[in-house]
Amino acid sequence: MVVVVVMAIYFEEFQPATMLATLYREDRYVMYSGPVEEIKLESSPSFPYRIAIEWSGQEGALNLVDDDDNEETIPLEDGMRKVSELVMSKNTLPDIDISPEDLKGSIVLEAVHIDGQPEKRAISKSIEIILFPISDIASHAAGSGYQNIKYTIFTKEEISIGDRITFTDHFQGGVSVTVYAKSVTGGVDLEDGHIEYRMVLCG
Repeated sequence: MVVVVVMAIYFEEFQPATMLATLYREDRYVMYSGPVEEIKLESSPSFPYRIAIEWSGQEGALNLVDDDDNEETIPLEDGMRKVSELVMSKNTLPDIDISPEDLKGSIVLEAVHIDGQPEKRAISKSIEIILFPISDIASHAAGSGYQNIKYTIFTKEEISIGDRITFTDHFQGGVSVTVYAKSVTGGVDLEDGHIEYRMVLCG
């Protein structure tokens, strides 16, 4: 079994030793998340869906238009989450208008199933890590032993329980190693007290 501990105290001191890893996870089907002024939807879902809207900002309104020109206007209130009544056909994207035009705020647009249940999808992204392998010998009762490898990883990336991390261990001749996050704790920079990295126990 491979066990990984992801932790750090002074991330910046080890910055020259960073390497790339791939983070895999199942996440909500978020079509857009960011400033309302820059809404650009990702690829269309392959299932009929409604849109869950999360809003933080000034009061305003969002207008949805589906591919059959059906419309729905949803009031935007700070801190709200609301699921549209309008159902979008699979493989289509709605037209979205925000009013007033100068409205300021942050919005999340998530594709959910017709019954309102979230849709999970697999995503992957490259992340920076700092790798410190630790090798020791584990013994069997019969007297034989085997090499056991643990890893300490530093990362600033947000990690969630169940996430899968794959990286190349150059200390073992370039073998590919895959671990899963089992426990996640924010790491505090002791110099100024803010959380700037993640400590993750993986297996």
